[in-house]
Amino acid sequence: MAYVNNYVAPPATDALAEWEKVKEQVLDPKVAYDLNFCYPVGELENDRVKLTPFVPAIHLKDWFQLSKDHGDLYRFMPFGPFDSEDAVGAWIEQRIHKDPGNVLFIILDKASQKIAGALGVLSTTRERMSTEIGFVMILPEFRRSHVTTNAVGLLFHWLLDDEKDGGLGLNRVQWQAHASNAPSVRAAERLGFRNEGTEKWQRVLVKGKEGREGVKERATFNGVGRDSVVLAICWDEWNDGGRQKVDGMMAYVKHSS
Repeated sequence: MAYVNNYVAPPATDALAEWEKVKEQVLDPKVAYDLNFCYPVGELENDRVKLTPFVPAIHLKDWFQLSKDHGDLYRFMPFGPFDSEDAVGAWIEQRIHKDPGNVLFIILDKASQKIAGALGVLSTTRERMSTEIGFVMILPEFRRSHVTTNAVGLLFHWLLDDEKDGGLGLNRVQWQAHASNAPSVRAAERLGFRNEGTEKWQRVLVKGKEGREGVKERATFNGVGRDSVVLAICWDEWNDGGRQKVDGMMAYVKHSS
Protein backbone atom coordinates (compact mmCIF):
# COMPACT_ATOMS: atom_id res chain seq x y z
CA MET A 1 0.00 0.00 0.00
CA ALA A 2 1.41 3.35 -1.02
CA TYR A 3 1.29 6.30 1.33
CA VAL A 4 2.50 9.87 1.37
CA ASN A 5 3.18 12.52 3.95
CA ASN A 6 2.54 15.93 2.43
CA TYR A 7 2.94 17.91 5.60
CA VAL A 8 4.71 21.23 5.15
CA ALA A 9 5.71 23.17 8.24
CA PRO A 10 4.08 26.59 8.35
CA PRO A 11 6.48 29.43 7.69
CA ALA A 12 7.91 31.25 10.66
CA THR A 13 6.01 34.42 11.42
CA ASP A 14 7.38 37.82 12.34
CA ALA A 15 5.30 38.76 15.37
CA LEU A 16 6.07 42.47 15.11
CA ALA A 17 5.22 42.54 11.41
CA GLU A 18 1.92 40.76 12.11
CA TRP A 19 1.20 43.20 14.91
CA GLU A 20 1.69 46.16 12.60
CA LYS A 21 -1.07 44.79 10.34
CA VAL A 22 -3.68 44.84 13.11
CA LYS A 23 -2.30 47.46 15.48
CA GLU A 24 -4.42 50.38 14.32
CA GLN A 25 -7.68 48.49 14.71
CA VAL A 26 -6.72 46.77 17.96
CA LEU A 27 -5.73 50.06 19.60
CA ASP A 28 -8.81 51.94 18.37
CA PRO A 29 -10.95 52.51 21.49
CA LYS A 30 -14.04 52.83 19.31
CA VAL A 31 -13.66 49.24 18.05
CA ALA A 32 -14.84 46.43 20.34
CA TYR A 33 -11.95 44.07 21.04
CA ASP A 34 -12.69 40.43 20.25
CA LEU A 35 -11.25 38.28 23.06
CA ASN A 36 -11.54 35.17 20.85
CA PHE A 37 -11.89 32.87 23.89
CA CYS A 38 -13.63 29.49 23.73
CA TYR A 39 -15.94 30.19 26.68
CA PRO A 40 -18.00 33.24 27.62
CA VAL A 41 -15.77 35.57 29.59
CA GLY A 42 -16.29 38.75 31.56
CA GLU A 43 -15.07 40.61 34.61
CA LEU A 44 -14.58 38.78 37.90
CA GLU A 45 -14.49 40.63 41.21
CA ASN A 46 -14.95 40.65 44.93
CA ASP A 47 -14.48 43.49 47.39
CA ARG A 48 -10.66 43.33 47.13
CA VAL A 49 -9.69 42.83 43.50
CA LYS A 50 -11.18 42.93 40.04
CA LEU A 51 -10.08 40.85 37.08
CA THR A 52 -10.84 42.44 33.75
CA PRO A 53 -9.90 41.00 30.36
CA PHE A 54 -6.77 42.59 28.91
CA VAL A 55 -7.91 45.00 26.20
CA PRO A 56 -4.88 46.51 24.43
CA ALA A 57 -6.59 49.83 23.71
CA ILE A 58 -7.13 50.26 27.46
CA HIS A 59 -4.30 48.38 29.14
CA LEU A 60 -1.31 48.02 26.80
CA LYS A 61 0.34 51.37 27.49
CA ASP A 62 -0.20 51.22 31.25
CA TRP A 63 1.02 47.63 31.54
CA PHE A 64 4.21 48.35 29.63
CA GLN A 65 4.97 51.43 31.71
CA LEU A 66 4.34 49.59 34.97
CA SER A 67 6.29 46.46 34.05
CA LYS A 68 9.20 47.70 31.93
CA ASP A 69 11.50 48.38 34.88
CA HIS A 70 10.77 45.04 36.56
CA GLY A 71 12.53 42.45 34.46
CA ASP A 72 12.19 39.94 37.30
CA LEU A 73 8.53 39.55 36.30
CA TYR A 74 9.76 37.61 33.29
CA ARG A 75 12.65 35.71 34.86
CA PHE A 76 10.92 32.32 34.69
CA MET A 77 8.48 33.14 31.90
CA PRO A 78 8.90 31.70 28.39
CA PHE A 79 8.67 35.26 27.06
CA GLY A 80 9.88 38.79 27.83
CA PRO A 81 11.12 41.09 29.09
CA PHE A 82 9.84 43.54 26.50
CA ASP A 83 11.50 46.74 25.36
CA SER A 84 8.48 48.48 23.81
CA GLU A 85 4.70 48.66 23.83
CA ASP A 86 4.75 47.16 20.35
CA ALA A 87 6.69 44.14 21.60
CA VAL A 88 4.06 43.53 24.29
CA GLY A 89 1.25 44.03 21.78
CA ALA A 90 2.85 41.62 19.32
CA TRP A 91 3.24 38.98 22.03
CA ILE A 92 -0.39 39.32 23.14
CA GLU A 93 -1.63 39.13 19.55
CA GLN A 94 0.43 36.06 18.71
CA ARG A 95 0.48 34.12 21.99
CA ILE A 96 -2.87 35.04 23.53
CA HIS A 97 -5.34 36.44 21.02
CA LYS A 98 -4.81 33.96 18.20
CA ASP A 99 -5.37 30.94 20.46
CA PRO A 100 -9.03 30.52 21.55
CA GLY A 101 -7.82 28.56 24.58
CA ASN A 102 -6.11 31.61 26.06
CA VAL A 103 -7.30 34.82 27.69
CA LEU A 104 -5.29 37.36 29.69
CA PHE A 105 -6.60 39.37 32.65
CA ILE A 106 -5.45 42.59 34.27
CA ILE A 107 -5.67 42.54 38.08
CA LEU A 108 -6.99 45.75 39.65
CA ASP A 109 -6.55 46.41 43.36
CA LYS A 110 -9.78 48.02 44.49
CA ALA A 111 -8.41 49.82 47.54
CA SER A 112 -5.76 51.73 45.60
CA GLN A 113 -7.43 51.61 42.17
CA LYS A 114 -4.05 50.56 40.78
CA ILE A 115 -3.09 47.81 38.37
CA ALA A 116 -1.59 45.11 40.59
CA GLY A 117 -0.59 42.58 37.95
CA ALA A 118 -1.76 40.26 35.22
CA LEU A 119 -2.46 36.57 34.81
CA GLY A 120 -3.79 34.24 32.16
CA VAL A 121 -6.16 31.35 31.64
CA LEU A 122 -4.37 29.13 29.15
CA SER A 123 -4.63 25.96 27.07
CA THR A 124 -8.36 25.74 27.71
CA THR A 125 -10.27 23.00 25.91
CA ARG A 126 -13.97 22.22 25.91
CA GLU A 127 -13.28 18.64 24.86
CA ARG A 128 -11.04 17.87 27.85
CA MET A 129 -12.86 20.27 30.18
CA SER A 130 -9.48 21.50 31.39
CA THR A 131 -7.46 24.68 31.58
CA GLU A 132 -4.38 26.23 33.17
CA ILE A 133 -3.71 29.31 35.27
CA GLY A 134 -0.43 30.82 34.20
CA PHE A 135 1.61 33.86 33.21
CA VAL A 136 1.05 35.16 36.76
CA MET A 137 2.85 38.49 37.04
CA ILE A 138 2.37 40.49 40.24
CA LEU A 139 3.94 43.95 40.42
CA PRO A 140 6.37 44.46 43.34
CA GLU A 141 4.06 46.75 45.32
CA PHE A 142 1.46 43.99 45.58
CA ARG A 143 3.55 40.92 46.28
CA ARG A 144 2.91 39.09 49.55
CA SER A 145 -0.47 40.80 49.77
CA HIS A 146 -4.09 39.85 49.22
CA VAL A 147 -3.76 40.13 45.44
CA THR A 148 -2.59 36.68 44.33
CA THR A 149 -4.87 34.78 46.71
CA ASN A 150 -7.95 36.74 45.68
CA ALA A 151 -7.15 36.75 41.96
CA VAL A 152 -6.56 32.99 41.81
CA GLY A 153 -9.54 32.38 44.09
CA LEU A 154 -11.83 34.26 41.72
CA LEU A 155 -10.51 32.21 38.81
CA PHE A 156 -11.05 28.98 40.75
CA HIS A 157 -14.70 29.83 41.31
CA TRP A 158 -15.21 30.77 37.67
CA LEU A 159 -13.43 27.71 36.30
CA LEU A 160 -14.44 24.98 38.77
CA ASP A 161 -17.83 25.94 40.17
CA ASP A 162 -20.79 24.15 38.61
CA GLU A 163 -22.59 25.90 35.78
CA LYS A 164 -25.70 26.24 37.96
CA ASP A 165 -23.54 28.28 40.36
CA GLY A 166 -22.17 30.57 37.66
CA GLY A 167 -18.98 28.67 36.86
CA LEU A 168 -17.75 26.83 33.80
CA GLY A 169 -17.82 23.43 35.49
CA LEU A 170 -14.39 22.33 34.26
CA ASN A 171 -12.77 19.14 35.51
CA ARG A 172 -9.15 20.24 35.87
CA VAL A 173 -7.17 23.44 36.43
CA GLN A 174 -3.41 23.13 36.00
CA TRP A 175 -0.46 25.26 37.11
CA GLN A 176 3.03 24.88 35.66
CA ALA A 177 6.17 26.35 37.16
CA HIS A 178 9.77 26.50 36.03
CA ALA A 179 11.54 23.85 38.11
CA SER A 180 13.84 26.53 39.55
CA ASN A 181 10.93 28.76 40.57
CA ALA A 182 10.33 27.44 44.08
CA PRO A 183 8.16 30.42 45.15
CA SER A 184 5.71 29.68 42.34
CA VAL A 185 5.46 26.03 43.39
CA ARG A 186 4.92 27.01 47.04
CA ALA A 187 2.27 29.56 46.08
CA ALA A 188 0.39 26.98 44.04
CA GLU A 189 0.53 24.36 46.79
CA ARG A 190 -0.65 26.91 49.35
CA LEU A 191 -3.70 27.59 47.17
CA GLY A 192 -4.60 23.92 46.97
CA PHE A 193 -2.86 22.71 43.81
CA ARG A 194 -1.41 19.20 44.16
CA ASN A 195 2.12 18.56 42.92
CA GLU A 196 1.97 15.92 40.18
CA GLY A 197 5.70 15.80 39.48
CA THR A 198 8.35 17.30 37.24
CA GLU A 199 8.43 17.00 33.47
CA LYS A 200 12.05 17.12 32.30
CA TRP A 201 12.90 18.99 29.12
CA GLN A 202 9.24 19.95 28.87
CA ARG A 203 9.73 22.92 26.58
CA VAL A 204 12.37 24.86 24.70
CA LEU A 205 13.16 28.43 25.71
CA VAL A 206 15.14 31.00 23.78
CA LYS A 207 18.80 31.42 24.62
CA GLY A 208 19.30 33.78 27.52
CA LYS A 209 16.55 32.22 29.63
CA GLU A 210 17.33 30.06 32.65
CA GLY A 211 17.30 26.34 32.00
CA ARG A 212 19.25 23.36 30.69
CA GLU A 213 21.86 23.97 28.04
CA GLY A 214 21.75 21.75 24.95
CA VAL A 215 24.14 18.89 24.39
CA LYS A 216 26.56 18.68 21.48
CA GLU A 217 25.03 15.47 20.17
CA ARG A 218 21.73 17.23 19.49
CA ALA A 219 22.72 19.57 16.72
CA THR A 220 19.11 20.62 16.05
CA PHE A 221 18.69 21.95 19.60
CA ASN A 222 19.05 25.71 19.54
CA GLY A 223 17.88 27.08 22.83
CA VAL A 224 17.53 26.23 26.50
CA GLY A 225 15.52 23.31 27.89
CA ARG A 226 13.04 23.88 30.68
CA ASP A 227 11.98 21.38 33.33
CA SER A 228 8.47 22.15 34.58
CA VAL A 229 6.74 21.26 37.84
CA VAL A 230 3.13 20.37 37.06
CA LEU A 231 0.44 20.96 39.67
CA ALA A 232 -3.33 20.70 39.41
CA ILE A 233 -6.61 20.95 41.26
CA CYS A 234 -9.57 18.96 39.97
CA TRP A 235 -13.32 19.33 40.39
CA ASP A 236 -13.61 16.61 43.02
CA GLU A 237 -10.83 18.15 45.13
CA TRP A 238 -12.47 21.55 44.75
CA ASN A 239 -15.80 20.16 45.97
CA ASP A 240 -14.14 18.09 48.71
CA GLY A 241 -12.75 20.96 50.78
CA GLY A 242 -10.80 22.94 48.19
CA ARG A 243 -13.45 25.62 47.84
CA GLN A 244 -13.73 26.09 51.60
CA LYS A 245 -9.95 26.31 51.96
CA VAL A 246 -9.60 29.00 49.30
CA ASP A 247 -12.59 30.97 50.58
CA GLY A 248 -11.09 30.84 54.06
CA MET A 249 -7.76 32.12 52.77
CA MET A 250 -9.47 34.96 50.92
CA ALA A 251 -11.40 35.90 54.06
CA TYR A 252 -8.26 35.68 56.23
CA VAL A 253 -6.26 37.89 53.89
CA LYS A 254 -9.12 40.38 53.94
CA HIS A 255 -9.26 40.38 57.75
CA SER A 256 -5.50 40.65 58.26
CA SER A 257 -4.75 43.33 55.64
